[in-house]
Parts: sequence; structure tokens; C-alpha cells
Amino acid sequence: MRVEETTEQLITIRIDRAKGQMNISPLALNDRVTSKTSSMVNTQAGLRTANPMPPPRIHIKGLRLEYPGAGARPPLTVLGGIDLDVRAGEFVCLIGPSGCGKSSLITLLAGYGKPTAGTLSVDGVKVEGPAPDRVMVFQQPSLFPWYTVRANITFGMKLKANRGRFSDSGARADELIQLVGLNGFGDHLPNELSGGMRQRVEIARALAVDPAILLMDEPFGALDALTRLTLQREMLRIWQATSKTVLFVTHDIVEAVLLADSIVVFSPRPATIRERVKIDLPRPRHRDSAEVGRVARHIADLLEVSL
Repeated sequence: MRVEETTEQLITIRIDRAKGQMNISPLALNDRVTSKTSSMVNTQAGLRTANPMPPPRIHIKGLRLEYPGAGARPPLTVLGGIDLDVRAGEFVCLIGPSGCGKSSLITLLAGYGKPTAGTLSVDGVKVEGPAPDRVMVFQQPSLFPWYTVRANITFGMKLKANRGRFSDSGARADELIQLVGLNGFGDHLPNELSGGMRQRVEIARALAVDPAILLMDEPFGALDALTRLTLQREMLRIWQATSKTVLFVTHDIVEAVLLADSIVVFSPRPATIRERVKIDLPRPRHRDSAEVGRVARHIADLLEVSL
């Protein structure tokens, strides 16, 4: 990369910020600065080599998913070629029309299926199946009804794959109960909790095995509006406290803008990435702010829907 290109790019960023403009331009699928290249930047001390960008936590390249047709029906192509990199600690929302393959993508990333073509890796290791570094949270809680809140949270820590990783599962469960705001409910059964409380337990159970990545498939989709607003704030607080990498599927445009570092907008099936939109706004964000409204309208335009 030439010095002139980098300097010009930095100046452009400063001018945009001075004007108070918001960056809602699409992110390049491959960063201009990678672990294989380094840029030269001009400082008061002279030219120096900037530190290379770390490799992505999640790397997806040319991912295709196709289901064979039955009888005379042609094959069904769900994912039509997805390229996506996600850095460690990023909160990325996936949004697109119903049935376009968002859930299929994170299911493949969780290891519950095989793509038809393409590569899918986590921290440089090809995804071959489920692993403790990736945990899914679904729309409907899948808690064991005969277990207490605490027992549901500790369940994953006691599985063979995690045996020996946690010296005191009970203490860790208590920490997570506090983290998700359920103090005093550790000995309650799921049927004694509201829908929002059960979903908090689901998140705590996912965090219990200390995964690097949370894969969340419309986790608040079945909740009432008020509970959903509360859990959006709680999810942001939990993410900031744990620094997990999050892929979050949603159909709620404003929810995505409030939560995400960037939003990946999918086309209709067979899905490709229509645009990746960076949300360069400070947190906490307010749904009635002009900036949030501007980004939300941009996402709605990409999806060809009205807010």
C-alpha cells in the first residue's frame, strides 16, 4: 500500500468527523490492511510501520448451501456465496428477508451441518462440527423443565467436553445469575419464570462454558415489546462485560442499529451479502435519535421495506 493512499484515507476520515458526518458506507469484505500487509503512516516522528491487523475470528469464504430437490423439483439454493470476516469482540447483526438463509449460516457456523461449497473457519481452524468455542442461543428457550435455574446453567460445564475446565461450577453459575440480573432466582424452576427471565437463563447457560462466539438466532423474537426492549439493553451490557464475539440474527431493523458494530444485509434467497453497514455511533444509542433513524432508514432502503 502506498503512503499517499493511507495518508489520504486518514485525512478523509478526519474531515468526515469534523463535519459530523456518519459513516454508513459498506465495509470491504477484505480489509485493506491485513496480517500480510502493513501501511506506512506519517507521524511527527517520521514514517513508521503500523501494527498489522489481527486475523479474523470468523472467516467465511464462498459459502454455499444447497438442498437437493425431491423428484422433479430442482435443488434449493439457500446460500449463494457468502464472504464474511468477523473480528474478535465484534457484535454483528444479520438481517434480511425471511427464509434467506441467516439462520442457516449461523447453524453451519455452530457445526450443525455441512456447506455445499466454500470455507468456514474459527481462529484459523476449519469448522468440522460443534465445539465449546461456539454456542447457540435460540428464539425459544430450551431449558430442562425439571432443573432449577442454577442446574440449567451448570449443565454444560459438566459435560464430558468441558470436564475439568471449571473447578467450581456452582460459583460460576452464581456469577452468571448475577450477570444476567436473576439474583434470588437460582433455585426456581423454568415454569416459575417469565419468558424474558427464561431467555436470560438461556444466555447465562450459553456463557457458562465460556465460548469465544455467541450465535444468537432471533433470541428476543418471541418476547413482548417491553421485555424485548429490556433485554436489548441487558444484552448490550452483557456483551460489554464479556467481550464475546456475537453474531445476532434479527428481523428488527432498529434493534440491529441499537446493538451492532456492523449490520450484514442479506439479499433474498439464494442469499448473498447485499451490503455490510458499519454503525459508527457511540453507545448507548437511543431509538428516537436522528442518527439511529438515519441508519435505520438506510437499512430499510437496502431491504426495500418501509419503517
